[in-house]
Amino acid sequence: MQTIGLIILFVFYLCYFMKMFQQRKQGIQTDHMEKESKVSKRK
Repeated sequence: MQTIGLIILFVFYLCYFMKMFQQRKQGIQTDHMEKESKVSKRK
């Protein structure tokens, strides 16, 4: 049962990173971490 969960998690992250890579190639950047760090530096 645990291995099925790990496989599902792996497939989810694989799709997520593939989607992010395709968007980056098109010029769309989804950097949520970077935006948060810029906001926190301003304070």
